[in-house]
Amino acid sequence: MSRDQSILKKILVATDFSETSGYAIKRAMEMAKAAHADLTILHVVKSQPVNSFLHKNLKKILPERFLLLTKEKINAMIRLQAAKWTVPGLKVNYTIINTGNPATRILKYSRKNKVNLIVMGAHGTYSIHDSFVGTTAEYIAEKTFCPVLIVKKSPRKPYKKILVPVDFSDTSKNALVYACRSFPKADLRLFHAGDYEYENILMREKKEEQVPEKKIASIRKAILFYLENKMKDFIRHCRKTSVKLPYRITLGYPGPTIINAADQFRSDLILMGTQGHGQMHYDFKGSVANRVLTEANKDILLVPPAKR
Repeated sequence: MSRDQSILKKILVATDFSETSGYAIKRAMEMAKAAHADLTILHVVKSQPVNSFLHKNLKKILPERFLLLTKEKINAMIRLQAAKWTVPGLKVNYTIINTGNPATRILKYSRKNKVNLIVMGAHGTYSIHDSFVGTTAEYIAEKTFCPVLIVKKSPRKPYKKILVPVDFSDTSKNALVYACRSFPKADLRLFHAGDYEYENILMREKKEEQVPEKKIASIRKAILFYLENKMKDFIRHCRKTSVKLPYRITLGYPGPTIINAADQFRSDLILMGTQGHGQMHYDFKGSVANRVLTEANKDILLVPPAKR
C-alpha cells in the first residue's frame, strides 16, 4: 500500500518504558512501515519524581547513572527501548514532553501534529492498568479525534482476524469503513449483541406467565430475524465496503458477549466505534468498555466519530 492510498499518515506511540509499551512500539513500527507513515515515539514525564515501579524496571535495562532523568537521558532510554523492535528502513522521530498529565499532553500533541493513530500499551504507569476507565486511556478514547489502539500482546504478525462489534449507528458505520480501509487483507467479522432486555423479557414471561418454551423460541427467532435484517441494511449502507462481510448476532449483555465472540472467532483485534447511538453508547463508560478493555485478552482499537 502506498502512502497516498493509506489512511495512516502519522502514527504516535506513547511509551512509559513498561513491557507493553514496548509491544506498542513494535506494533506501531510494523503498521507505520506497511502504511509508509511517519512514526513518533512520545514520552510524557510526570510531574512527580520517578516512582518505584518505573525505577525498578529501568534498573533492569539501564546503568544507575541513567536514573537521574534529564531530557537527554530520557531520550537515550526511548531510543534504547525502540532499538529492540527496529524495523529496517523506517524513520522514527522521538519527542519528550517535560512535565504534565499524560492524557492531556498526548491529546494536545496528537491534535497539534494531526496524528492519525495513537498507540498505547495496555499495562503501564499511565495506561489501562493505571485505572483505564476514568483516567488516561478512557480520557484519550473519549476526547481524541483519531483512533486509539491499545496493545496487550507482543505482536507476532499483522492483524489477521478482526472482530467489529456494531450497534447500527453512524459511529459503528464509520468504524466498519475504517476497518475495511485500514486492514484490507484481514478477515473481518461483524458482531451485534441484541438488546439484553429482549432476553430478560422473554425469561420473565416464561417464568411469570408460564409461556410455553416453544412460543419463547418462536419469539426469540423473530427478534433475531429482525436484527439480522437490520444488520444486512447496515452493511448495505456502508457504501465504501463492497466486500461481503460475515456476521454474528446474539442476545445478551454487550460486554461479555463481545469478549466471548472474540474468543470464539480467535480474533487478534477488536475494533469498535465509540460514542454511538445504540446500546454500546449507553454502556461505553460502564460495563461494555470496562469489561471489553480490561478483560478481553485482545488488542483493542477504538474509532471515534468521523467528525468531532
